[in-house]
Amino acid sequence: MNYIKHLTGFFNKSNQDKTINPTHISLYLALFQRWNLNRFKNPIIISREEMMVTAKIKSKATYHKCMKELHQKKYIIYKPSYNPYEGTEVILPDLSNIDKNESTEVTIINYERTKLNNEPSRTVTGLKNERTEPKNSQVDEQVHIYNNKTLENNNKTIYTPEERKEESKSEFIAPTIELVKEFFQEKKVSSIEAEKYFNYYSSNGWKVGGKTQMKDWKAAARNWILNLDKFNPKKEISNLHPKNLNVSNSKDYAEPL
Repeated sequence: MNYIKHLTGFFNKSNQDKTINPTHISLYLALFQRWNLNRFKNPIIISREEMMVTAKIKSKATYHKCMKELHQKKYIIYKPSYNPYEGTEVILPDLSNIDKNESTEVTIINYERTKLNNEPSRTVTGLKNERTEPKNSQVDEQVHIYNNKTLENNNKTIYTPEERKEESKSEFIAPTIELVKEFFQEKKVSSIEAEKYFNYYSSNGWKVGGKTQMKDWKAAARNWILNLDKFNPKKEISNLHPKNLNVSNSKDYAEPL
């Protein structure tokens, strides 16, 4: 494996791809480093946390988006694992050749054949004369079926559990002052408190605690109403009056003690 030619091929391909941004390049180099530690053998087993730290990516959504797009553009072959006890597999096709599509296809075929035949994985250069012949027709048929399905799914969206969770969340829509006043009126709370609530959360971008984006403004309003007594304690009315004092109204203060 000539890693210099491979990286040269990657940068030549990425330079012609206007949709590739620095985050894609950073993530690919992190995968390449992991591939290097694996002595350039496919597939490599990765963990999301390790790749995010190496690629300097902070957002999980950004990480999964870049992995999906690198797969779709055939820079890598991404095989996510939804089992927490199994790692995610990634195959890095040889990009040192001119024919990038052929290299990707040959990598998939050789990897699946060695896997089905229980043979150790080896580095694939992408040349046709280095293909391993199947031991039997059943293996060849399984590889052919898998290869066709993989190539058909290259343009399909791959969702991870984190992405499904993100898409299931509905986007928060901030309420108007009229809706807030109407809700507070239903709870028999003054419109002044409704304006205080609206002004407070409008000023911080409708974030709970100033950090987390609000999901349900009505739930936050109910908490606001429950905490009214806590933040606006009623003044205690004193029961003391002159008659409670131990004095005599007819006392003569001119009389000496």
